[in-house]
Amino acid sequence: MANRSYLYTTNHLPESPEWQEVKDLHSISEWNYDIPLAFKLLLAGNPRAVKSSIWDTPEKIAIAGDFKTGFATLNEYLDRLPPQAEALVTETKAFLSNASNERQYFILECGEIFDM
Repeated sequence: MANRSYLYTTNHLPESPEWQEVKDLHSISEWNYDIPLAFKLLLAGNPRAVKSSIWDTPEKIAIAGDFKTGFATLNEYLDRLPPQAEALVTETKAFLSNASNERQYFILECGEIFDM
């Protein structure tokens, strides 16, 4: 096990009828041994516990949140960072603004972190 947290976007939540047909999971990022602040801010939009989209477990160990609200929350935080962070802020905003990354929800998979 790699002990990572994984961030995905999707248009359908696990357990929904659409998920069983489509499973449109799009990888955004992963982080070793922790759940970074950016992931937490991105999940701030109406967060809810959901079944895992990648692990076969009956418990709801993943968190889903609205993409647009979470992205707005992260942007508010990024706008407060000092000018020295401008290059990283610009890169982050451009990446998440890319239409190929945008979906209806973020899903945070942190089962490996919980297992540590």
